Amino acid sequence: MGSIWQDSIPLELISEIFKYLPRKDLYSCYHVCERWKRALDNAELWTKVTIYVDRDFVGLSVKILPHKYKSLMNIVHIYA
Repeated sequence: MGSIWQDSIPLELISEIFKYLPRKDLYSCYHVCERWKRALDNAELWTKVTIYVDRDFVGLSVKILPHKYKSLMNIVHIYA
């Protein structure tokens, strides 16, 4: 459970603050608490994600990622 001031900040404001953080810090924030995890469940924070795939899994990744996440993806770049 967070402190009173943490619980009083709207999730929308927390999400807005998170927009200024680099991706690796967003990942760290995701593991802080359930409230921050909910604040990170904002599509605007994840408009661009780069995925690096081991060469052995490129074929599998090309099949799975677009199928599972096609509603969220505009452009897919897979780097091996």
